[in-house]
Amino acid sequence: MADSTVRSKDSPAAPPREQAGASSLLAIVLGLLFLCLRAAPIDHGAPRTYVPDSHVVRSALGMAQDQDLVPPVGKYSSYPYLMPYLLLPVFAAQYAAGKYQGEWQGPGEFALKIKLDPSRVHVSARAVVACLGALVPWVVFRAARAAGLASGAWFAAWLSGTGLLLVQFSTHERPWTLVTLCMALCAHACIVHARTASTRSLLCAAVWAGLALAAHQAGAFALGMVGLAWAGAVAFGPEQSGVGARRGLWPSVASGAAAVAVFLCVALLLGHAYYLRYGSVEQTDVVGGARAAKHFSIGGQALNAGFSFDSARRLCKVLAGYDSVLWALGLVGLLPALRHPRLRAVTLFAVLMGLFFLFSPSDHVRYFLPVSMLVCLSGGLVAQRLWTMRGALRPVLLAVLFLPAVQAARMAWVLERQDSRAQAEVLLAGLEPGSVVAIDHYGPHVELNQAALERLETLRGELRTRETTRLEILKAGEDARQQFGLAPGVDAFFVEDLFETDPVSLEYVVRPTHKHLGESPRAVLAKLGATHLLSVCRRGSINERAPLAELVRSGERVQVISPADGPGQVASNEAPREAFLPTEMDFPLTGLWQVERPGPYLELVRLP
Repeated sequence: MADSTVRSKDSPAAPPREQAGASSLLAIVLGLLFLCLRAAPIDHGAPRTYVPDSHVVRSALGMAQDQDLVPPVGKYSSYPYLMPYLLLPVFAAQYAAGKYQGEWQGPGEFALKIKLDPSRVHVSARAVVACLGALVPWVVFRAARAAGLASGAWFAAWLSGTGLLLVQFSTHERPWTLVTLCMALCAHACIVHARTASTRSLLCAAVWAGLALAAHQAGAFALGMVGLAWAGAVAFGPEQSGVGARRGLWPSVASGAAAVAVFLCVALLLGHAYYLRYGSVEQTDVVGGARAAKHFSIGGQALNAGFSFDSARRLCKVLAGYDSVLWALGLVGLLPALRHPRLRAVTLFAVLMGLFFLFSPSDHVRYFLPVSMLVCLSGGLVAQRLWTMRGALRPVLLAVLFLPAVQAARMAWVLERQDSRAQAEVLLAGLEPGSVVAIDHYGPHVELNQAALERLETLRGELRTRETTRLEILKAGEDARQQFGLAPGVDAFFVEDLFETDPVSLEYVVRPTHKHLGESPRAVLAKLGATHLLSVCRRGSINERAPLAELVRSGERVQVISPADGPGQVASNEAPREAFLPTEMDFPLTGLWQVERPGPYLELVRLP
């Protein structure tokens, strides 16, 4: 944040002491609000973890257990190291506190407790992410002030603090919020560089860009923001009066080269040191394997470059459902921001990055997190102009800006409630002896009994670490099970281990490795002795959209659990239009109001 105290002639003047005190109070109140929106639902789903791609937690624990800060790509995670590095001291403090309180006596017992209840460390990781997410609005505010905005800086901070997409990913133990924070800091430094053209600000931008890449492979795009800021300073010179004339060509080239070198050093040392230790990454270690071979890859992740109108169509709808106010103001403000000398580079970068991911075949809305954050700046610029018009526009503007806060508060309230899958676990545990349940994809992560774990080991060929630990305790006998507080478990298996989805019909087909059990899902379930099926529906009518709809219709309904009803309410037997929480939603502008709790629509049927 170099030179951020330097003000241009159009920057807001220093307020009187009373005004400064009021601004500080407002900043504290807003900061607490932004933190509460992220921290309130922090234990959603506990003791289960229904957030995908949360393997940065596993990576940090693996580093600690193996005492190896540079494990090979794919051993624990396909993501870079920065996020696990941030979690290591948190987990160390958690271990020390638990040991002091007598919860465990040493690292081995701590590891065992974590295997039996992973939510202990997952919730801690979410706390870290929530704090990082609450910092983003403050950085956006600082960036807007560096660009010369007055009231617009407050509006930009509000948009980033209440933006639903930014809030939701601040409740996930994933690296996306860290990437967004690093890019926000990079944007601040780039804005300062547009004003001063100083080498210090350019190198600061390069450091933050390198940290973005050290957090996730998508952070590599941040170097483009640094490059645009450097090119703008070379082309137009410093905007700050009194700094001097434009630099010569060779000093500018030298500063640009130094920035690239700093970017690479930071990214390598703090995120991708496996290149320094192991050399190049084998293609088999990249997510996607052979499919990813034709794409450019960094570490364990490939960049799927391509062009898809279907992705653009879907993402436009999804983004409008997440942050309609943010995007309406931000898109209107793009042209004024592109004309703004200090915002030109970061706005152009947001446009280019947004267009790239908008038409990318990988239509993941999470790639728009940094873009959404940057668009808050152009949105703040428009909001400031509307605010200065006074009259009836001010209350209208405030009313419109109230919508994202309502959405974020609604999501926090829904996530705080019991997941529908938790109720399903209680239901399955109470089934009559001898019942064997087939659990559909996205169903509850039930604790399996000894027979089910042994069956799973046969089907999959191996058990995961946590499953192996549980099986060993169950085999040790009733006393060992009670000593560790384990429930007896459910005799069940998961269809995702047996079936895959046909890309055309969207029906389940038997995996080639399990054809010996039967040619159809019905035959496989019969072969394994399934007496019940727990079907899962996250979108639309369960009778029309579920891959196992025919089996559901042929069975006898035992009970329905709908997220459209609160815990303890009588099920409505109707699946909501979408039930994706706690993961990304299709159109949350309406979807948030169709559910009363997270989790999918579940239907337990007794098979014929």
